[in-house]
Amino acid sequence: MGHPHLVTDVDNLAIERLQAFISDHNTQAIVVEGTQGTGKTNLLEYYKRELAEIYSADEGVYIVRYYADPEPDFGAVVRRIMQEFGVQHLVRVSKALAVYPESERASLLANVQNPELRAAFARLARDTSVDLEHRAELLLEYLMGLRVFKRHTEETGVQFRLDTTESKTQAMHDLVYLSLDVGCFKALFLFLDELEKQGAQSLTVVVRYLSAIRALIDALPKHLFLLLAMTPDARRRYSQMLPALAGRLEQTISLPPIQSPDDALRLYRFYLEEKRAVAKAEAETVNWRAGTLDPLSDIRVTESYDVLNVAASRMGIKGVTQRSLLDKFHSETESLVARLV
Repeated sequence: MGHPHLVTDVDNLAIERLQAFISDHNTQAIVVEGTQGTGKTNLLEYYKRELAEIYSADEGVYIVRYYADPEPDFGAVVRRIMQEFGVQHLVRVSKALAVYPESERASLLANVQNPELRAAFARLARDTSVDLEHRAELLLEYLMGLRVFKRHTEETGVQFRLDTTESKTQAMHDLVYLSLDVGCFKALFLFLDELEKQGAQSLTVVVRYLSAIRALIDALPKHLFLLLAMTPDARRRYSQMLPALAGRLEQTISLPPIQSPDDALRLYRFYLEEKRAVAKAEAETVNWRAGTLDPLSDIRVTESYDVLNVAASRMGIKGVTQRSLLDKFHSETESLVARLV
C-alpha cells in the first residue's frame, strides 16, 4: 500500500495539471523536485494509487511506475510500458481493426510508420480466429525489443529487431495512435522516479537517456501524463546537458523540507491517525481493544523536530526532511513501547 500521503499546498500544481490533462488530453510533463527524503517517491506513489482507483474500470488507461535504475538505455522504460500494455491490448486492437472494411482498415494502418508493425497488424486483423493470442504474444516480444526468430517472422511477419531506443519509441508511438484510432486507448500515465541515478553514467549515456525522454514527449503530444522525480542538483545538471529537455520540463513541483514545528506536528498527527485506523481494524479482527493514547506528546514531537533542525542547520541545511522526521518518530515510539513491555 505504501506510506500515506499528506496532501499540502505543493499538490496544487499536480492536481491542476491532472485536471487539465483529463479535460483536453494534451500531454503534461512535470518535474517533482526535492532533496532526498522530502517525499518525491511518496507523492508519485500517491497519485499512482489514486489514478489506479479512478480508472480501475477503463481498459484504455495505462499507469506505469518505473524506478530509474542506472540503465544505460532508455529502452528499458519503453519495454516496461509495453509490458503494461500486454498481450490483451494487442488482441483488442487486432479485433477492433478486423471490424473495419478492408479499405478503412488500410487507411488506418497507413498512419503506422513502422512497416513491419503495419504488416503485422494487417495480418492479425485479417484472421482473428486462430491463435490470435499466441501471435499477439510474439508481436509484444517484438515491441519490447527482444530478438526476432523464425517463429516471429512466420506468425507475425516481422523480420528485424527493434534494436535502438529510437525505433522502440517510434513503434510505441505507432501503437498508441493506432490504438487511439480504433478506440482501444485513452491515456498513458508514466511516473519516472529517482532520475538522479542516471548521473552515475558517462556524459554520453546520460545525454542519450535524456534525449530519449525528450523524444517520448515529442512522440506523444497528446494522451501522455508524465511525472519525473529528481533532486534539484540533478535537474540543474540535466538542464545544462540538454537544454532542449529543460524547455519541455518547465512545470515543477518543489518539495521543501519541513520548516516549522507546527508542520512537523501536522505530519505526525496525520500519520498517527492513518496508522491508528489500521491498528483499530486489525484489533477488531482478533477482538482486541484498540488503544487511544498518543505515543508521543505534542511537546515531544516539537522537541524531536528542534533536535533534528539544529543538526541540519549545522550542516547548512534549512529544515528537516520528512524521512528524517518520520524515522525519529518511529525510533521514539519504539523506545516508548520497549519501556512498557
